[in-house]
Amino acid sequence: MIQVYLGFGSNTGDSRIIFKDAIHDIEEHIHEIRLSPLYSSKPLYVTDQPDFLNFVLSGKTTLSSQELLQFTQHIETKYGRNRAVEIKKGPRTLDIDILLYDDEQVFTDNLIIPHPGIKERAFVLLPLLKLNPTLKLPGDAKYLKDYYDACKHQGIYEILESII
Repeated sequence: MIQVYLGFGSNTGDSRIIFKDAIHDIEEHIHEIRLSPLYSSKPLYVTDQPDFLNFVLSGKTTLSSQELLQFTQHIETKYGRNRAVEIKKGPRTLDIDILLYDDEQVFTDNLIIPHPGIKERAFVLLPLLKLNPTLKLPGDAKYLKDYYDACKHQGIYEILESII
């Protein structure tokens, strides 16, 4: 089975209920699930929008990286995401990013793994580090903690409530 890390984000709708339901859906193809704490973070790119809630899920799957992409995009759509009309990096009901897919590097027209934004996003790095403090990106000698230290000023706060 393949070890995967998925990043979840939401800043519109009832994010906690959406997360809970999406995790239930994810269990169809991802097993041995572990969840990071839930975080609140300021938007990075389009700043005129509500704060995001974020967490990272780790688990095992037999899906290929492309099948996993299709599966996660289906779940995003189920909970109201509409890529045709959304503002890029703008508000959304649910965003699921494939952060890591074992130690594989994937470069296709519709998928890049490791996710290209990992190194600059505290809202991804901190939850990843909570799940695996010694994690490195495939093909990279630096630890994720080194990248987190460079962007921890971004305004990310742990929420003490459980996701599920």
